[in-house]
Amino acid sequence: MIKIKTISVLDLILSGCGGGGGGGSSSNNSDGVVPTVAFTSWGAVRPNTRVVAPGISSEATYTENSSGGVSSVGDYTNYYGVEFTETLDSNGQISKATITTGDGDRLVFDKSDGATFTPLVGGAATVAINKDFTELAIATDPATQGWNYQTFGVWQRYPSSTDTGRIGAISTGAFTDANRIPTTSSAIFTGSAAGVYQFSSLTSYLASADMALNVNFANRTASFATSNTYISNDGGASSSPYSSIDLSGSMTLIPNQNNMYGAVTSRNGMTGIMHARFYGPNAEEVGGTFGVSGSGVQTFVGGFGGTR
Repeated sequence: MIKIKTISVLDLILSGCGGGGGGGSSSNNSDGVVPTVAFTSWGAVRPNTRVVAPGISSEATYTENSSGGVSSVGDYTNYYGVEFTETLDSNGQISKATITTGDGDRLVFDKSDGATFTPLVGGAATVAINKDFTELAIATDPATQGWNYQTFGVWQRYPSSTDTGRIGAISTGAFTDANRIPTTSSAIFTGSAAGVYQFSSLTSYLASADMALNVNFANRTASFATSNTYISNDGGASSSPYSSIDLSGSMTLIPNQNNMYGAVTSRNGMTGIMHARFYGPNAEEVGGTFGVSGSGVQTFVGGFGGTR
């Protein structure tokens, strides 16, 4: 899947996501207590806090062969009730992040335990790697996107001798209360999408694109499309256009819920699932995840976010 060791990690500088820059030493409150707070917006995040945000995800299991190549990928499944947390030190730098997954696992990235946080794509995203190189996550930086209520990322747990690997995407933030979602009119949300494209057994790319979601609140439908897709195998230092994995799909908005889901297809014929939620006090933003599969081990998993 994500061959992170090929993304020039040693040439990159430590960074954080959502809570200011990374690197340097970290410190907590003088009494060692870091309060836990529910996420409301990126603008409200403060140093010396542990922020907890709910999320949704699309996930699949996979296996590798003896050469380290991907040998099989399971079907993608949408999950609800996953969670993202980040702990910030007194300098506002991220010192720890965790992601719960749909299978009940918990990915932990803790600086005090040897984890690193490294910027990609000029700081527009951050990769977190645990000490043993068995887990990683790549998160979109909301500040560079102009988002205040949500963000998204992809993550991977490498297979072990006794277990399959797992890969997924998470959309997380401050969900809009269902009774605050409009029931009339329409809106167009624009932003970005990104993820991991597994082209063949030994070849994978980071992919990014523009995203548009046209929501008809009255008819409870939403049309989704990505365009201007680029892929990179060096962490974003260079990239190439790749319209073959431009995506299109449609979702149904569930009445009286903050939930929409549907089918999605890539231009080159991969098919799969997607789902999304509205974020912010009045559905100012939207975010979601997707997973599509094609022939062999060809898959594309990622997330998207946007504002109206």
